[in-house]
Order: sequence, then C-alpha cells, then structure tokens
Amino acid sequence: VVFRGGERVLFNYLVTSKYVGESAEVTFVRAGKTKKAHIKLGRPKCLVRTHMFDRLPSYYIYGGLVFTPLSYPYLENEFGKKWDKKAP
Repeated sequence: VVFRGGERVLFNYLVTSKYVGESAEVTFVRAGKTKKAHIKLGRPKCLVRTHMFDRLPSYYIYGGLVFTPLSYPYLENEFGKKWDKKAP
C-alpha cells in the first residue's frame, strides 16, 4: 500500500503489518520535541489468561469471600460472550 506524504494510518494497520522479532522505527513527541527510536517487537503480555485448559481451577476462600484469578472463562461466565461490552 502506497501512502501519500503526511497521510495518517490507523495504528492497528501498523501493528498487524509486523511480526514478532522484527524491528520498527517509531516517531513520537515528548516534551514538545519530535523523537525517533528503533524498537524490537515482542509478543504482547496478556493481563487476563485466555485459555486455562491445562490447569485446575484455583481459588482462595477467606472470611466467606472467594478469590479467583481473573480469566476469560470467568468473565464470559459472569457477563456473557460480549463481556468486553457489558462488564463494568
């Protein structure tokens, strides 16, 4: 895809056009000054576990409260398939 000079593109396009292990040149503004940097791309770290098929459920009961690690299956169970739209 050829872009015109100064044309903006969606960040999603840029992220999906690269692979893990490649490097990318990024331009950003910090304290009013434009800076450039080369970064090596890595695998994103997920904050919420996606699949937990290989583990037994873990939980902790304290004072009548049940604590469990946050996971996609838990979120789907509590808020439905579209939990990312319905969850508070």
